[in-house]
Amino acid sequence: MRKFKRSYTKKLVFLMLITIVVAFFLTGYTVLSQTNKIIKNEIESRIKLQSNMLADKMNVFFNQKGLLIQEISTNQAVLRYLKTASSREEASSNPDYDDVTMALDAIKELDANVGLVWIGSKRGNFVIGNGGAFTSSDFQFQERPWYKDALEEENVLFTEPYVDYITGKMVISGTLKIEEDGHVLGFVAIDLSLDNIPGILESYQIGQTGYPILLSKDGTIMYHANQEMVVKQKLTEQPGKLGHIAERMVAGESGLQVVSINDRKEYIGYAPIPYSGWSVAAVLPTKEALKQLSSVVSLSVGIYVAATVILVSLLYLLLRNLLNTQKRIQRVLRRAKDEAEEASKAKTLFLARMSHEIRTPLNGIIGLSQLMQKTKLSGRQQDFQEKILSSSNVLLRLINEILDFSKIEAGKLEIEKVSFYIEEVVRRVSDMLGVYLGGNQIEVIMDTSPNVNVELLGDPHRLEQILLNLCSNAIKFTEHGFVALSIKLESQGPAEMRIRFKVEDTGIGMSAEQIDHLFEPFTQGDGSTSRRFGGTGLGLVISQNLIEMMGGRLELSSELGKGSTFSFALSFEVIDMRNRLNFHLSKGYESLPVIVVEDHERMRDHIVRLLRSFALAPVSVSTWEQLFRRLERQAQSGVQKYKLILVDMEADDMYGAEALSRLQSLAGSSGITIALTTEYGRDEFATIEERDQPHAVLTKPINRINLYKVVQAALEQGGTRHVATPEKKLKEEIVISGSKGKILLAEDHEINQKVAMELLIGLNYSVTVARNGKEVLQKLSTDRWDLILMDVHMPEMDGCEATRLIRQDKRYDRMPIVAMTASIIAEEHDNCYRSGMNDVMTKPIDMKEVVEMLDHYIPVPYLDLNSALDRVAGKWHIYEHILITFEREYSDFCDRLNEALKDGEYSRAARLIHTLSGVAGNLSAERLFATSKKLEFMLLLTAESTEYQECVRSVQQQLDEVITLIRRWKSIKALKSEG
Repeated sequence: MRKFKRSYTKKLVFLMLITIVVAFFLTGYTVLSQTNKIIKNEIESRIKLQSNMLADKMNVFFNQKGLLIQEISTNQAVLRYLKTASSREEASSNPDYDDVTMALDAIKELDANVGLVWIGSKRGNFVIGNGGAFTSSDFQFQERPWYKDALEEENVLFTEPYVDYITGKMVISGTLKIEEDGHVLGFVAIDLSLDNIPGILESYQIGQTGYPILLSKDGTIMYHANQEMVVKQKLTEQPGKLGHIAERMVAGESGLQVVSINDRKEYIGYAPIPYSGWSVAAVLPTKEALKQLSSVVSLSVGIYVAATVILVSLLYLLLRNLLNTQKRIQRVLRRAKDEAEEASKAKTLFLARMSHEIRTPLNGIIGLSQLMQKTKLSGRQQDFQEKILSSSNVLLRLINEILDFSKIEAGKLEIEKVSFYIEEVVRRVSDMLGVYLGGNQIEVIMDTSPNVNVELLGDPHRLEQILLNLCSNAIKFTEHGFVALSIKLESQGPAEMRIRFKVEDTGIGMSAEQIDHLFEPFTQGDGSTSRRFGGTGLGLVISQNLIEMMGGRLELSSELGKGSTFSFALSFEVIDMRNRLNFHLSKGYESLPVIVVEDHERMRDHIVRLLRSFALAPVSVSTWEQLFRRLERQAQSGVQKYKLILVDMEADDMYGAEALSRLQSLAGSSGITIALTTEYGRDEFATIEERDQPHAVLTKPINRINLYKVVQAALEQGGTRHVATPEKKLKEEIVISGSKGKILLAEDHEINQKVAMELLIGLNYSVTVARNGKEVLQKLSTDRWDLILMDVHMPEMDGCEATRLIRQDKRYDRMPIVAMTASIIAEEHDNCYRSGMNDVMTKPIDMKEVVEMLDHYIPVPYLDLNSALDRVAGKWHIYEHILITFEREYSDFCDRLNEALKDGEYSRAARLIHTLSGVAGNLSAERLFATSKKLEFMLLLTAESTEYQECVRSVQQQLDEVITLIRRWKSIKALKSEG
């Protein structure tokens, strides 16, 4: 009992001391922070006050001059003089001349700062001043830069500094128009010498080392500590913050900012001079201004350091007796923690190795299967190949499910929060379901409510995984009828939206006993080893866990033989209700009549709702025969009612090419047809003659985004067809290896090398293989690479180490490097990014993902074959002739260009490069076109060789690349001809 009390007392003392120390530090920190803030605010307020006081002093100066000017403007002798003296000859003979000059002399005597005091006529043909000053006959008053402003200004206007033509001194003038009964009679002004301004400003002291700055209305420096800047420079033209402050001063603003001037930080408080429109600033170095603050901080830090030493010493003495016990407890806890971490690491390492070992050969299987599909195969071989690819994708999905389940068990699966749109998630799910659908004769309906089309915050990837699991399961267990995904708004708050997701099918359904065991891992409705439906039984378990992690609950209702319905509701933060995906068609298409053929009633209604959301006016029929009857009536009436026609290619009465031919005939030349079919049905259009093909094809399942894009494109491009014809397929098969760019492939696995090389070469890229990181470094400088595809795990030197060494060389700091790895462990992906890689692709490699990645990192090809063939109407033999002619005529181009530049014949060089850029454009040699256009522009601007020599070298390099590609293509063509 005594031991317990002693231990309890020690712990209590320990907690009390910690509380005292924490409270001490927090209090001290708060007091110090507030003291610093108060002192700093006081200092800054003082500087702002000084700038305002400077402004007041200068305002008094200008007010005084303004009063003198206004006194002259109301002088009756001056008014009579300006009304009666209409010409220069009458100026000195006017009866009021003497009175006017005496008045001007009197004003001059009132103020020592005043130079010339003068008045001018309305027409500006003469000016007289004090002391009998009189302008010469060539004087033009209207040419004064401030003349127009003074004419429009009602108050005194102070001009920018100028050299007085009479006295020859730098002055400013205060001017005011003289008017009577609204009629302008002339002008009055006084000239003020700038020599008097320093005395006014310097009389006000700003600290020990501070100084004032005076600016005129356009930012000209009228006073500055650096006399070389006065009148000669504008503060608004100074770089950085100083120029920005000057712009605010000129705009009449006041404030305080810290600016670095000549590596010294200074406070600048600035304020406007209201009467003149000028502005003034008080400048004080921050070191001097904050001197008091530094003293307070130093004293406070000293006090707190001393107090901390005392407290820590006391704490050490009191806790020394507890250290041995604490160490023993820590050793026990550390051993337990190490054992748990080793077990977790062993499991993670096992999963990572298994994932890598399975994915590596799977990448070869999937990749080779995709490549074989591009070769000529018999129908039976093609069927076998599709089954291999389908089985491989099923295996890949099973691996992913096991890994996700392991992460959920370990508590390491995290939910992200990023911005997304529900419609984008539905589009991706729809595209993937098109593959899962296969040859199943069922309808998959993706029904989303338009009011959920706002920018949300959540985890779109996991939401997509849930919907894909539920929908693919529904498709797997449904042979007839439909599978429907509906997404509706359940409730909405000011910053949150609750959305209901429901997946409904007309499949085999489940009994109550099956439902009881449905959410157990590795369990399916049909648990026998000979069951009809494959899978791990993890899909629903993972979906349920993900839904719960996102704050929802998966609900199920099912009846054996009648189908099932899964539903759940999730809440998402709304980022901005105004941010919506645009589904508005171009102007002119509102209320456009559309007819839809779809034999499934629910799908038909769904398509009609989607079209109405685009502001179209759809009607629907259930058979092709009904469509034909309507189109025949339309043809007989002579009025085209239906501009747009959507037809279901899987309808019962759709009888192939004959039906399409009849459709195109009845639709007319201006009718636009869109075919709705499955992923498998799309390929059949290649066998149909082009004149009978629809203008566009939309693959099922149909979602809002894809339907909108297809309808918009079809309407805008009118009669242009986008379906793959045999001719277009031929165009896609034309390959000039390397025409899109050069890729360095780092891969040690021979099969994966083969897959990647065939895929990249088939996409018109040149590929060079390195078997490890050392070979990558050796080959790096042998050519100009557009991209490095880097396997992570390689012998001798892995991909991450090679990337770190590459990034150390500044020449390659912008070289795109993309990792390829069979691991999906997040830590390994993070390591790739930390080493300097730009992106990570997970094996097995998806072809669409590869194409998107290549288009992103190598956007400009050497030769854009598709663009070139479009330019020559798809006639390959014409493009062949262009290639051969280009290689013959431009092999020595750079010699001719350099000769013209060397001889100084820049106009000839410009003509040569202009011709090259035109030919490169026709050839679709995109990189050569861009560099030649740049050089052409530079030659038009300058003839300095240092400016364009690097660009000439770039043109030569791009030209050499294109000619090398053409020669390589000619060699391969010749070998094929001989064979």
